[in-house]
This record gives sequence, structure tokens and C-alpha cells, in this order.
Amino acid sequence: MNKKALVLSSGGVDSTTCVSVAIEEFGKENVSTVSIFYGQKHRKELECAQKVADYYGLPHYELDLSKIFQYSNCSLLSHSTEQIVHESYEQQIAENGEGKVSTYVPFRNG
Repeated sequence: MNKKALVLSSGGVDSTTCVSVAIEEFGKENVSTVSIFYGQKHRKELECAQKVADYYGLPHYELDLSKIFQYSNCSLLSHSTEQIVHESYEQQIAENGEGKVSTYVPFRNG
């Protein structure tokens, strides 16, 4: 029985590297990718993940977990009333004290 791999793909460098390692290890026919729509304001990472799958000729799945985050007001979410803060985590914590930064999405990569 062949081993198979399902790679969580954001379309970024790290997950794309994981896709290529999985293909090398298990063969293209045994690898699929999956991305998560969590209600984010942009679709860029989802589009990039699809492009990576298309490049390698892999099946790609997109899961919609946006209902899980429907009560969060994280600035990265499309329904948020908050603006995205374009400062480093270090800067945000220095200004606001310890705790979550505005772009923290609970368990987003869980």
C-alpha cells in the first residue's frame, strides 16, 4: 500500500517546500493539497495555493471554516470592524502591552 500525503498549503514558501518534499517522498500521484478559507479579507493565499497545486498537477481542496470564526473581530477577517495594523508584533505589543495582536486569528493554523 502506498503512503499518501495531504499538505496544508497557504501558497507561501514554507508550505510550497512541503509540497515539493511530499512529491519527492511519495510521488505526485499520492499527494493532494488543502487550504482553509477562514473568512479572511483577501483571497491571495488561497489563489497562490491553487496555483501551486496547478503547477504540480495535484488535486487541491479548499475547506470553508469561516463559521468557526464568525464571532471573532480579528482585523484579518472580512466581517471585522477593525483595521489591519501594519506594524510588527513587537511594535504592537510595545504600544498596547502584552496580549494578542490585532491580526491574531485563534487557531487559524490548527
